[in-house]
Amino acid sequence: AYPDSLGYFKPYACGIARLKDIKEIVGTDLYSENPLSNEVLKDVRKCVNISSGPSCIQEMFQYLGNIKDLPEATVIAHNGSKFDQYLVLQKVFEPHSILKTGQGIVNLIYTNKYTSPENQELIRNKFISKGKITNPTGDFFQKITFRCSLMHIKSSLDAMCKNFKIPLNIRKTGLDHDEINQNNYLEKIDQWKPYLELDVISLASCVIKYSESMTNIVQQNMTSCISSPGLALKGWFGQKEETVYSHTDPF
Repeated sequence: AYPDSLGYFKPYACGIARLKDIKEIVGTDLYSENPLSNEVLKDVRKCVNISSGPSCIQEMFQYLGNIKDLPEATVIAHNGSKFDQYLVLQKVFEPHSILKTGQGIVNLIYTNKYTSPENQELIRNKFISKGKITNPTGDFFQKITFRCSLMHIKSSLDAMCKNFKIPLNIRKTGLDHDEINQNNYLEKIDQWKPYLELDVISLASCVIKYSESMTNIVQQNMTSCISSPGLALKGWFGQKEETVYSHTDPF
């Protein structure tokens, strides 16, 4: 994103990738610091869908809405609660719900108006399978939830890459953001596109390793919980043998 004349940040590019695709391509190499082979590196870079221009956020919603058999998605950004989520709010339709705390927007939910007819039919059929309504009508939009990985790991992405010991050549790199502006971002695509690809891949790799560890310990992960305290609490509830009541129980 670049700052406009009033100092407000405007997104010029957006990158997104599915965790399962990255995990499938990188495989066991994810658990070693050794650099990926050129072939694997090339393939994993192809996993990142990048859109650019004033409508890049809308294009991300369109991309998500057209992924086959995806009724809902969780989008994770590092420091998203204090930056990325605000960019999303500027650019698309009204959200379904916002959870804002002193740490920023920690949970942001949209119903995706760009959901494909195929995915709408999938969502509709799942709704019917619940047995409450046999012939529901209307729109059946994909649910998209934006979360922040910083709510789980209080660390820079650069430090996370080192601490999680992901392969050296898919770690976060650097970019002089001050050099990119509204007038030259297309000319400088050779600078920011590789940076954005590795930003997405490195975060995804850390999320995969973190979530695997937490799933093994407490059967929760970054997608299922807004923050690490919430993850710990859910894990504790799940391991209690006796009945435990909370504010969400209907008493």
